Amino acid sequence: MKSFQDYFKRAFGGLSLCSLAKTLRPAFEQLQAQFPNSAKHLNWSCSCLGKRMAKLESMRERLTAGLTTEHLQERTLQGWRLAAVVWEREVPGDALKQEPIPYGATIAPDGTHLEDMPPEREVLVTMLEMIVADKPLSFIAEELNRRGFRNRQNNLWTPGAVFDLLPRLIDVGPRLVKSPDWPERRARITAQRL
Repeated sequence: MKSFQDYFKRAFGGLSLCSLAKTLRPAFEQLQAQFPNSAKHLNWSCSCLGKRMAKLESMRERLTAGLTTEHLQERTLQGWRLAAVVWEREVPGDALKQEPIPYGATIAPDGTHLEDMPPEREVLVTMLEMIVADKPLSFIAEELNRRGFRNRQNNLWTPGAVFDLLPRLIDVGPRLVKSPDWPERRARITAQRL
């Protein structure tokens, strides 16, 4: 006598019983009758028969007096269940997060715009050269350190720190390759590859 699994695989090409159950309910009932020892497996596998997906209603409630046990009990008796809690607090106006000045730039003397910071710009150009030359981030960090460059915290460059600057390099890259000295740098990179 074959097992239920063998029979089902052969009969339905290995498809899931639940996916077939809705259209093949008579065949399912026949299987249950033919293999009574597999009834537990059949009931578990086909729990989707006769059931529909529950529809959920949600509600966002702004609390003015805080969350109390009485309020929770009242909502629970109404059939609600707690799904999330969001905490918020006021912060002083000066505690708002300030954006750092982008790497390679500094605030202009008039205080209204940013301008290039030559030492940081040179780091970005050097990074771009080595990326174009297909050098790994670890090599780029070592080379920046060898050339005496330091990051804004005056620390040595690491591959992680170089990686963190990639979005900034993407921002300024188009401007860097349009600079007057880029064709010369590009030619030097190409010559080193050959």
